[in-house]
Amino acid sequence: MRLCYTNGMRLCYTNGMRLCFTNGMRLCYTNGTRLCYTNGTRVCYTNGTRLCYTNGMRSCYTNGMRLCFTNGMRLCFTNGTRLCYTNGTRLCYTNGTRLCFTNGMWLCYTNGMRLCYTNGMRLCYTNGMRLCFTNGMRLCYTNGMRLCYTNGTRLCFTNGTRLCFTNGTRLCFTNGMRLCFTNGMRLCFTNGMRLCYTNGTRVCYTNGTRLCYTNGMRLCYTNGTRLCYTNGMRLCYTNGMRLCFTNGMRLCYTNGMRLCYTNGTRVCYTNGTRLCYTNGMRLCYTNGTRVCYTNGNRVCYTNGTRVCYTNGTRVCYTNGMRLCYTNGWKAVLGV
Repeated sequence: MRLCYTNGMRLCYTNGMRLCFTNGMRLCYTNGTRLCYTNGTRVCYTNGTRLCYTNGMRSCYTNGMRLCFTNGMRLCFTNGTRLCYTNGTRLCYTNGTRLCFTNGMWLCYTNGMRLCYTNGMRLCYTNGMRLCFTNGMRLCYTNGMRLCYTNGTRLCFTNGTRLCFTNGTRLCFTNGMRLCFTNGMRLCFTNGMRLCYTNGTRVCYTNGTRLCYTNGMRLCYTNGTRLCYTNGMRLCYTNGMRLCFTNGMRLCYTNGMRLCYTNGTRVCYTNGTRLCYTNGMRLCYTNGTRVCYTNGNRVCYTNGTRVCYTNGTRVCYTNGMRLCYTNGWKAVLGV
């Protein structure tokens, strides 16, 4: 072995290779490449880059980062994370998960599913559908519609409206109101009351009673009878007749006349006069006097005396005796 010293450095040539020792480190030059061995690791420097080979893998250090090449793929390790670049895509492996960065998005593949994280949100793609998980909720996007699954319920957001599908029923939430569509009918639930809209009419169901609101009037149907409430008064329509109940009294309006039934007696009010019909006889009360009409004759009862008017003649009955007044004279008939 040819041995010499140059500038205090021990230099020798072995098999034509220039070899020297500096500070106890074996250093050689092959084809102009500086090559050294440290602790049994072959290290060389190319264009100022420290390069070594470990177990046949070419490894170098750039700016303190360990970089190696395996099968032509550039691989490096940063803070113990294996990082490589394939076709310009930065790829790393963490805990056996393949992870890469594309366009600043952190992307990995788990069990063949492409998974990435954007702004801390876990995002993956399955069968071309964008899927992510937010706060443990599975979320995906289909045709630009945000879709997620919560407790097995399919939930999506369209134009900011929360929409989900349960058992094939389209359900959404607007302003905290649960809204769904069944057979094209918009149905929602407010305070546990089922509410829907049919042809623009608000309809709800309470305890199985169909209730709707038309022009702000509460309307429901019970046993096929249309029933509504106006100003707290229960109002229904039977056979086209408006019928309402006030304080338990059945009240209806026929041809604009207020008609009610009290204890089975038909009572109506005309021009403020209380009028009723008993056994087909028209009966009214004027100033507290009971007045009825029989066969067109006006009959009233005053202090228990039956009084009627026939052809303008006042006739009354006292103790079964017919008494009339003609021109102010009292006369007893039948005597």
